[in-house]
Amino acid sequence: KVEDSAFSNCQKIKELSLPIDTVYSPNAFSKCNIDRLNLSNNITSLSKENVSSYLSCISSDSLSLLIPGSVSEIDLTLFDEYSSITDIEIEESSAYYSSVDGIIYNKDKTVLLRCPRGKKEISLIPDTVTSISKGAFLNCDKLTNISLPKSVQNIHQSAFENCSSLLSIVIPIGVLKVERAFVGCTSLNNINCEAPLKPFDWTTDWNNVSASKSISPRWNFMQNSVLIQGVYYTLEDEEKNSLVISGYEIEDIKTDCSLAQEAQVYG
Repeated sequence: KVEDSAFSNCQKIKELSLPIDTVYSPNAFSKCNIDRLNLSNNITSLSKENVSSYLSCISSDSLSLLIPGSVSEIDLTLFDEYSSITDIEIEESSAYYSSVDGIIYNKDKTVLLRCPRGKKEISLIPDTVTSISKGAFLNCDKLTNISLPKSVQNIHQSAFENCSSLLSIVIPIGVLKVERAFVGCTSLNNINCEAPLKPFDWTTDWNNVSASKSISPRWNFMQNSVLIQGVYYTLEDEEKNSLVISGYEIEDIKTDCSLAQEAQVYG
């Protein structure tokens, strides 16, 4: 057993590799600000029962978690309570799971399973992903933007629940099904849909953020585009974010009030 405060305030400890069959007191590593925790490679499953004391003994503002390839089963709800976990890495030897940019996927990266609560920014979601699983971004309240690849077809219930800092999202045209996915997204202003109309298999309350509020989606949305008098123009120079229309560049359209009345700028 590792006693309470046994390693308290040992601030030079940045990485831990600890056996999971040891009992850890809640504050065993308090005030250590550990960056990385490597789970023991002799475990086969992760659950609240066998991991809670393992994680709660660590005091950290930003923790990266390494899950060994021996793990064949993960209770994804165990991550709901730990807002300090910013990245989850799966060993490449795993036959069941994989990870990209600190997010958990199934082995072939077709299903996005769980994003850690503490993640502030997502640089990449692979274009192999077809499904965003139930609760995949649950309580990820630091994310302001999520970019979904065009390969996504299904967005399941509570996928983005309580992403309270999320400002906008684009739903790709290939999405066939959306369940009630945005409950608790209190900062959400725009749901931009590439589809021209709501697909048949989207639930009626898919865009509800609360019992009394729903977000009116923008249909027929295109990223990196300008809508002028009902016509979309694609940005020709994404690097400079510049497009010449009738002698005006895109930055002129953004800043000139008279032009802004004629153009809606996206991207």
